[in-house]
Formats: sequence, C-alpha cells, structure tokens
Amino acid sequence: MKVNYNWLKDFVDIRMDPEQLGELLTMAGLEVDSIEPIGESLGRIVAARIMRVRPHPGADRLKLCDADTGEETFQVVCGAPNLEEGRLAPFAGPGVLLPGGMEIRESRIRGERSCGMLLAEDELGLTSDHEGLMILDDDVAPGTPLDSILPFPDWVFEVSVTPNRPDWTSVVGIAREIAAVTGSELRIPDFDLEGTGPPISSLVEVDIDDPEGCPRYCAGMVQGIKLGPSPFWLRYRLHACGIRAINNVVDATNYVLLETGQPLHAFDYKRVSGSRIIVRRAEEGERFTTLDGETRALTGETLMICDGARPVAVAGIMGGLNSEIFAGTSDVLLESAYFDPVTIRRGSRLLGLSTEASYRFERGVDPQGTPVSLKRCLSLIVSLAGGKVAQVVHALVSAAKANIDLPFNMATAIDLAGRDVFEAVQMSVNPKVIDTPPVTAVAKDGIQLIAKARVTVRANIRQLVGGAGEDTVLARVGEGIVSSIGSADNHKKVLENPDFISRVVLEKGLDAGTAFEILSIDIADIDIGKNIGAVLQMDQANADKNIAQAKAEERRAMAVALEQEMKAKAQEARAKVIEAEVEVPLAMAEAFRSGNMGVMDYYKFKNIEADTNMRDSLSKPGDKPKK
Repeated sequence: MKVNYNWLKDFVDIRMDPEQLGELLTMAGLEVDSIEPIGESLGRIVAARIMRVRPHPGADRLKLCDADTGEETFQVVCGAPNLEEGRLAPFAGPGVLLPGGMEIRESRIRGERSCGMLLAEDELGLTSDHEGLMILDDDVAPGTPLDSILPFPDWVFEVSVTPNRPDWTSVVGIAREIAAVTGSELRIPDFDLEGTGPPISSLVEVDIDDPEGCPRYCAGMVQGIKLGPSPFWLRYRLHACGIRAINNVVDATNYVLLETGQPLHAFDYKRVSGSRIIVRRAEEGERFTTLDGETRALTGETLMICDGARPVAVAGIMGGLNSEIFAGTSDVLLESAYFDPVTIRRGSRLLGLSTEASYRFERGVDPQGTPVSLKRCLSLIVSLAGGKVAQVVHALVSAAKANIDLPFNMATAIDLAGRDVFEAVQMSVNPKVIDTPPVTAVAKDGIQLIAKARVTVRANIRQLVGGAGEDTVLARVGEGIVSSIGSADNHKKVLENPDFISRVVLEKGLDAGTAFEILSIDIADIDIGKNIGAVLQMDQANADKNIAQAKAEERRAMAVALEQEMKAKAQEARAKVIEAEVEVPLAMAEAFRSGNMGVMDYYKFKNIEADTNMRDSLSKPGDKPKK
C-alpha cells in the first residue's frame, strides 16, 4: 500500500522528516518498505507564459511559440493540443534535468531552433496525464519555481499492512497511528452535505437477499452531474498511491477509498434496470463481464450486486461494463457497503481477481463507517461535478453487525497508557466505570477498539520501559484488556462479535492454544468453530492442512529413500554372488541370474553337502556342471 507524506499532514501535525517518520511507523508495527521522493528536482523548472503561437513551417502537427520566464524569452517547438497564447505552463530550459533523467538541450526540430521544453504532467513525474501541457493558475508570476507553486517536495511511503490491522489501509488510519504515538491531535475530514434532491426512497429500492454476505448496504444519489477530468491535486494524490485517474466521479470514489479505507462504487443510475439493487449470490455457471473487459464464469460462492434484470457488479471486487460511468452519465447511484470478509476473499480467489476494494474488504472495513464515507464521497462529487444530492441516505443494516461492543478492561489499560493517550485518539473514557472492570467501551467513530487500544498503549509503554521490555508489557496489557471475556456474563457479547478474539490472536501472533490460555476460556465449554471467528478458523485450518501435507511429504520421502536403499543393497548382494560364481556350479549361477534362486537359497545351498540330483535339476538340458 502507498501513502504520501503531504496527505498525512492534512490530518496530523508531523514534526519530523520522512526518514524519521518511516522509522516511527516501523517501530509501531507498520513496516515501511520504501520511501520515494517526489518533486525534489522541480526547483529549476519554472512557470512560463506562452506568447506568439505560430505554425511550424516544416511540420503540420508542430507549432512555434515563445516562452516568457519573466527575465528571458525562449523559442520552443511544441505539439501539445492545448498550446494557447496567454496560458502558463511549466518550462525547462537548456541544462535542466527532468525527473525521468532526461537532460534538456537546445536543438533543431524539423529545421527550427527549440531552446527548451514546455512540459506535461507525466514528464514531471506527477501524474500519468500526457493529453497536453500542464496548465498553471493565471495568477502565478512567470519565472516562479515550480516547487514553490505546487505542494512539493513530497514523499511516497510503500508500507506493508498486516491482515489484523484493516484500520491501516487508509490515510486517516495511518494518521491516527501517528497521532497516538506522537501525542498530536487527529483532524478528521470535515465536509458539508445538504440534500436538495428528491428522497432517495423514491428513486431506488434496495433488497439484501444474502444478509450474511452483506450485513450493511448504504446508497446515495447525485443527479445532474457534469462529467469531466479531476483537478490536478486529486489526480496527483491518486497517482502517487498507484491509482489511475479516470473522471471526476470515479476519481472521487477512489479518493475516499484511500482516505477512509471504505471502498465505494458508482453506477450510472439510468442503466440500473427497474431502479432496484439486489444483493444475492451468483447462479452456478452464470457469466459476467467486469470493468476490465473480461467475461468471467461465476459460482455460488460469489456475491453479486444486481439490478432488476441482471448482475451489475461483483460485490466488493469490481463493477460491470453494463453499468459503468461514461461520457453520457448525468445521474450517479453511489454504493457504500460492508461485505463479509470471508465471502469477498473466496470470491476474489475463485475469480483470480484482486483489487483495491477486495484488498480492504478481505481484511474487514468498519461497518459503522459506511454512511460516513458515503456522505464524504457525495460531498466530494458535488464539489467536483456539481449536481443535487438526494435528501436521504438509504441504509439497510443487519442487526448482527450494526454495532461493535467490546468487553474491555479499561482500568488496566488506562493505568498503563494514561488517560491523555486515549483521548488523543478520540476514545471516550467514563470515570464512573473505569474502576469497575470489565466495562463495555465503544470507539465513537466506529474504529475497532482492539486496534485503538494497542496503538494507545504502545505509545506510553515505549516511553516508560523502552523497546527492550515493550513486548512483555504489551502481553500484560493484552491479557488485562481481554481477560474479562472469560466470564460467563460476557460470553454472549463475544459470540456476537467473534472477530474480536481473532483480532487479538492475530495481533499478538498467537496460535489457538496460547490464545485460549490468555483468554482463560475452557476449550471444552466452547464451540471453537463458531466462537473464535472466521479469520482464526481459516488460519488454523490452513495451518493444520499445511502440517498434514508436510508430514505426508516427509513420509513419502522416507519411503522412497528406504526403497532405494533396499534396492541398492539387493543389487550389491547380487553382484557379490555373481562375482563368486567361479566357485559354484554353473547351473547355480544360471538359476540365480534367472531369479529361480534367491540370495538366501544360495547361501543355504553352499552350507550343505552338494547334492548331484539337485544341481542337475537346476541345470539346463544338455549342460554339465563344471568342477
């Protein structure tokens, strides 16, 4: 996963350089694989005003223009379709080294002198856009260095997110980690959303036929949008995180996915048959063409989003060509849902299709965050593409996943971590109950409590005991946090939220047996298959399967080795007997070669007095034994 430094600074104050931040995140458990600088070489690239555009005398598709940098004017040969007099664009003069490594030199192009280069965004390494020149704001003074116009330099962090920390699959989630460790304030995105369109209940009907696969589905509507390209700031952030910009609506969904960790999908509302959304399992053998143009065979394991007549998306993985946003789209139906992680993981593997959405759904998104992310995306679409938002966000919620209430030994955690650290990540602390563990606490923004507890506790532990004793103290804290689950009163809450146990297990890298020891739960009294969650079930099953396969392979290898050893010994013994045939009758040697006499028979034969009749019976007709 990729995240850029300047985007993180929108949500938390960072008072350290990128290398120090990378070290801090790695020590917190979020491994930073690489840090790539962006925009460090833009200081010699300046803003230039385009003057006197005229045809190139030797090439129909090229033009000549003058680039004014404020102090000097350069003649440039350029073929960009958006080359217009009066516009401002980035300019690199002779001797400037571009981010890709190319050095600009004065040259002749089709017989005309070109003393520099006007640049597109991809030539600057900022986005993949090569449709034309990068156009700068009109109020920029010619000659201004590009790195003082744009938010550069910047750095892109490539991080490895462990499966037990889905809250780290977003910019806000990583910013929350930084806030917890450094004690800085976390700034959650603020947005305005006013529903001025008709009630959404009059526009679309949502039916969930598979509540286990889709416990929560929220829908929103924007009518009268104007499709077009996204602004540079949005396209740059998507590009830095490895996502290609498409248009302002699709880009808004991808932006919110990166920001909040909640995948969203936009449908062309007029292409949704019957104004209905149905969440169901695919029919066995059903075929569906996804956005990448591939027609895929489906099984009953795959969860689908359908309209009144046909499938329109593979739930949590990829949308379909038949309902995609295109140039004629004016009304957008927006989906924000919570899909079962195991269902999405199976569907992704069966289809051989992994996406940014499935990556997050497989790990588990925040069920409480679906309407918040939906409203955030609707607000962003309106700011980028205009339109009116329907008055009500339609949300269907399965009771089993509506809330996350976790038994939590607040007193132990607060004693070790400190009240201020909990408050830094917006976890409310009720003074009336902290001295009476266990209590039930709910993070008010819906982030899973166990993840936040680990973050907050780790920050103070490092300060109190240093890195050497950190794991020991964390183990004590983990035991204190979850020890209350062992009581009979709390078993019901655990059963309703099995992911809590699996998260603790995965968090601490424990196997099932160690986990139950820490949790003080009697294995005989609990149905493991139902109570420790699908994640732990699959991990344990895979581990058992791998162990069984390894043992089987080991047994097969031992059997092959033993067989080869016995064959070798038999061949050795046979060779020794054959070498000694000069001492035995020819008939005996022939019998041994033909398999009529074994090794043991031969030695037995040698140890008894020779029997002429026996030797003769072993001889071929007409042969006489040699003496």
